[in-house]
Amino acid sequence: MVLSPKRLPMLGRFLGKVGLGIIATDDPVRARDERFDQVRCYARFGDFTGLRPIFHYTQ
Repeated sequence: MVLSPKRLPMLGRFLGKVGLGIIATDDPVRARDERFDQVRCYARFGDFTGLRPIFHYTQ
């Protein structure tokens, strides 16, 4: 598996979704808390406004 700059955001979105799913299995109300809104938005739409990127890539 090669982690190119195109694949890393996809991996980050997947890990965000999995992380929210793990929290939701323990406490569904907590997983829907507003403090996870940015992660939820990133996992769904790829918008990481306000989040630190996983990597820094320049061409």
